[in-house]
Amino acid sequence: MMISAEGSEAALRYSVSMPGKPVDIFDRFTALDAWWPRHHKVGRSAIATLAVAPHMSGLIKEIGVDGVQTAWGHVIGFERPERFAFRWTCDMFWRGSETSVAFVPTGGDQVRIELAHGRLAAMAGSIDDLHASFGAPTGWRDILGTFVNSAGAPA
Repeated sequence: MMISAEGSEAALRYSVSMPGKPVDIFDRFTALDAWWPRHHKVGRSAIATLAVAPHMSGLIKEIGVDGVQTAWGHVIGFERPERFAFRWTCDMFWRGSETSVAFVPTGGDQVRIELAHGRLAAMAGSIDDLHASFGAPTGWRDILGTFVNSAGAPA
């Protein structure tokens, strides 16, 4: 597995390729509860469940083991199998930024997952701090790596 990254003031971009069909990978990706790394959370308690309402304006939320529900954001793009996007609303750091994930067939049985985290001006912190945070081993690279590994793709 190779995860590439690039960034600008407009968006931080990450991509990874894996075997499969776009519709299958889209369905797996949007089923966050099945693969999302549990240490990436916004609530106070451990995550019991992650839920995505699969439609425009649908809520994305985590439900903690204590039963408390914490909204992450709202779906702003659910275009199966090409694109999934959402706007973060969970806290002052993330609020207003957007994550968009495209599932691009690259020939044969390969799909490139292109993730862009944009509207960064809405976020707290400098662009350099955001690059460091999202590009860290526990940032988007970790999240995409967890997804690829959970889907059984070779690392």
